[in-house]
Amino acid sequence: MDNNKLFANPEQEAEFERFRKMKQNEREAFIENKQAEFNGMSEDKQAEYIKELNKNFENVLKYAKEEHEELALYSQLGDISRYVSLAQISSDYFGKTKQWLYQRIKGYTINGKPAKFTDEEKEKFRSALLDVSNKIKDTALNI
Repeated sequence: MDNNKLFANPEQEAEFERFRKMKQNEREAFIENKQAEFNGMSEDKQAEYIKELNKNFENVLKYAKEEHEELALYSQLGDISRYVSLAQISSDYFGKTKQWLYQRIKGYTINGKPAKFTDEEKEKFRSALLDVSNKIKDTALNI
């Protein structure tokens, strides 16, 4: 997870990392201290703090949505790869290696960025799966 995408500023990211490494009793004390700190702020500072927290929540939701979409593709394929050669689909329909296809299906990080299908590639993959399914159906009907 790239925390730079989640926090409004580096201080919040550092605070989160400290919190993440704390034991339960340390976390409880940390929360009490943050509450006291917040209560001691002026109304303007509280409003600014809340605004930053809301930005953080929006970033987390955006990140989760992006991750969900990528994981959803992998989940949707389910057991299909046990029955259908994704390596062959990658080669025949994209002219690429099976690693290239799996990188996009699983959202692996390549050169510092998550690999994902372009809209055109996603449509091509959808068409390839439909084409293979039609070939399987036609063969089954002719047996």
